[in-house]
Amino acid sequence: MPLVYLLNISQIAFQYGTLESPLMAAATLLGTGQDISGGEVPHISADVVSAQRDLMEL
Repeated sequence: MPLVYLLNISQIAFQYGTLESPLMAAATLLGTGQDISGGEVPHISADVVSAQRDLMEL
C-alpha cells in the first residue's frame, strides 16, 4: 500500500454559441494515509483513494 497519493482533478466548461473563452480550473491534492484515517497507520488503499477522487470530481 502506498504511503502518499496525488490526485489531479481538472474541469473545463465550453460556452457553446458564444465567443467566450472556456472556463478552466484544476485542483491538486497530495495526501497521506494519516489524512484519511486520522490515526497512526500511514498506509492507504486504492479504494479509499478512488473514493476521495470521486468526491473531488463531484
